[in-house]
Amino acid sequence: MFPELLAKIASVKPRVIALCGPSASGKGFVSSYLLNQQNLSVQVLGMDDYYKSESELIKEMGEEINWDVPEAVKMDLFVQHIQQLKCGETIQRPLYVNQSSGPGYDVGERTMKLDTKQILLVEGIFAADSRVCELADIVIFNHSSIHSRLLRRIIRDTQFALSKQNISSEAIPHFTSNLVAELFQMVFPENEKWCKPTQEIDVILSNEITEKELKESNLFTYTSEREFQQKMKNITIFVTSQNAGIASGGVAVTNEAPGIYQLIVFSARYNQHFYIQEFTTKFNLLPEIAQYYNQI
Repeated sequence: MFPELLAKIASVKPRVIALCGPSASGKGFVSSYLLNQQNLSVQVLGMDDYYKSESELIKEMGEEINWDVPEAVKMDLFVQHIQQLKCGETIQRPLYVNQSSGPGYDVGERTMKLDTKQILLVEGIFAADSRVCELADIVIFNHSSIHSRLLRRIIRDTQFALSKQNISSEAIPHFTSNLVAELFQMVFPENEKWCKPTQEIDVILSNEITEKELKESNLFTYTSEREFQQKMKNITIFVTSQNAGIASGGVAVTNEAPGIYQLIVFSARYNQHFYIQEFTTKFNLLPEIAQYYNQI
């Protein structure tokens, strides 16, 4: 699936690989891909385990915590642990448990040590930090379009909230509305600022969401192009990225009835099939979405 990456690994024979990419770009998929290669022995050090606690961030940032900036991560400790592992030392790495709001909470530590022939894969949104790149033999940037990242976040966050019984199925539209607001107000803009290809990048991977992922999520309603064209009559806003028209992908929001909105995310990858997520609360971020799309 990623032959160029495997060829690079075969030629470089790395001890440390850094994998960076914005939120929901599919870094976990790439990690699983490398872990499942029979001719490779890989251990993963995830940056998500190195986020500061909520209480620490409140002291540093105040009540408005921003999880999507480098300052939210214990970067010094992360870099120190990479150095130690690369030298064959044993570390006590932090271990976090995910939660629906913020990266998670500390549940202790776990011992970690690299065997002589093992590869250390360090992955995270800020894994292209210059100090990490200095220690890495290969630096990978995992690219994914805004459409794929939006869909993945909706699927991931909603399924997690449902599994933890934080929300009921009836609350999904309201939950999604709040999530999309957070993504376009903070997460995506911060990702564009802090997570982008640099001269240190050795390999750029393209990792778009698949139609299989959409169907299996059971969170989106499939509709055909003909049905989509009918919905265009009720359209509130229609935006695509500057360099791509409707054939490539974009986002549309339709006002189906008073107080009921539908978010339609589409891409040519799905053979002009469209997927819909409905909102039951007023969706008031349309200008911000339009402005964001016009900048990418």
